[in-house]
Amino acid sequence: MGMGPLNDPANWAPMGSLLIDGLGVVGNYLTKAAIYAPLVTATVATIAGGIAYYSIHVTRTIARKRAAIDFFLKTEADKSIVDIFQRFEESLQTVNKDIDAGRMLSEVTRTSHYKDVHTCLNIHELLAIGVANEVFDERVAYHYWSAALVGHKKKAEKLINFSREAPDDYSAYIGMLKLSEVWETELVDWASKQPSVPRRAIVVQGPATPTALDPSTQPPTTTS
Repeated sequence: MGMGPLNDPANWAPMGSLLIDGLGVVGNYLTKAAIYAPLVTATVATIAGGIAYYSIHVTRTIARKRAAIDFFLKTEADKSIVDIFQRFEESLQTVNKDIDAGRMLSEVTRTSHYKDVHTCLNIHELLAIGVANEVFDERVAYHYWSAALVGHKKKAEKLINFSREAPDDYSAYIGMLKLSEVWETELVDWASKQPSVPRRAIVVQGPATPTALDPSTQPPTTTS
């Protein structure tokens, strides 16, 4: 049996040359791979670190959103708190009258009306502190609670200033005041960008009046 071209030793030289060239290419590749191996390792480690950091960031963001939603759900589900918020304006009017009447802060704070208003403001303050310390998601809190916080802060400014006159209470509601300032600016900016809604004229139906264009409403004409 023959081995074809391999029987001729003259054919071995080109095959050997090709084999040597191939081994040279592989050797060069392995040499370059060994040179760039530390760089590749560092790049992979950097990418892995970035993915891990992003994963932690997403996890924390979701946790803050859930915390904010849980806070609002518990607030809305507690009937006693809901009742206090519903009495806010009525209680605040009574407290403002007491302030205008010249009553002392120690006297005002003992009334049930002040306690209702104080509870509402404390809930706003708790939310503001949670947002400032990144416990609650600021966007979720803004979209659900901004109007209530800003509105109550505006209405209760007299009481807030009155309660902050004492040196020990100067920091009262400071978190709520800071957050209200930011949210109020954002609300005003949002409102300025909303398209105006055209108002339709109110038409009041009145008694029918005859017109000269309707012949049926004209008196009969007499001929002389």
